[in-house]
Amino acid sequence: MEVPPFFSKSIPVRHSQRDSRLIECDDAFGNFETEVLLEWLIGDRKNDIRYSLARVLHSDDVQKHFNRVIIDALPRMTTGFVNALCASADLIVPFVLDVLSAERVGLFLRTMRRMRGQLFPHLELAGVVGTMKDDGTEKLRDAEQRAILEAKDGVFHNWGTGDYVLEDVLIPRRQSIANAAGVGVDLDVASVFDPLGETLFHRTASSKQHSAAA
Repeated sequence: MEVPPFFSKSIPVRHSQRDSRLIECDDAFGNFETEVLLEWLIGDRKNDIRYSLARVLHSDDVQKHFNRVIIDALPRMTTGFVNALCASADLIVPFVLDVLSAERVGLFLRTMRRMRGQLFPHLELAGVVGTMKDDGTEKLRDAEQRAILEAKDGVFHNWGTGDYVLEDVLIPRRQSIANAAGVGVDLDVASVFDPLGETLFHRTASSKQHSAAA
């Protein structure tokens, strides 16, 4: 597959069955974010920088070559994170299966709801995903059950009613996943995420622009 010129730094995803590609953001990206923000604030950049990524992802070049774009974004109000939200059609919110982390789900969605009307009214919540399930079985421990209930409560009060918390596709705590971080994911590790991937694929299939921020 021919890749657009501005994707020249992308790399193929190993074992991908759909010719997927990856663009990494290293430490230099943080400096670039700050530089762009300052230039915009003092008027040296005329275009609204909050939609810079959206303009690229919605361009004909990207739309012709890619069916879906997944953006992995840390939940900090940086220029890059706001760009990810403005460019995406669907939002996926992961949280560790403990009560303290689950409490952050509602607080995060409250902020998203306040920003949504002004900046990204098209953004929909595709799912809230529990991670680091501890014992390797399908049964939830008491603390994990409390975390699920806390996440559901946070979603209900800050986003609305809906089957948003994905209880059937929890991500387990596995050393093999930690070992693969920064190295590459082999097929055995990738298979852990297959049920979640299938669920999210169907939940986002109706979106006109297939970009998701996670």
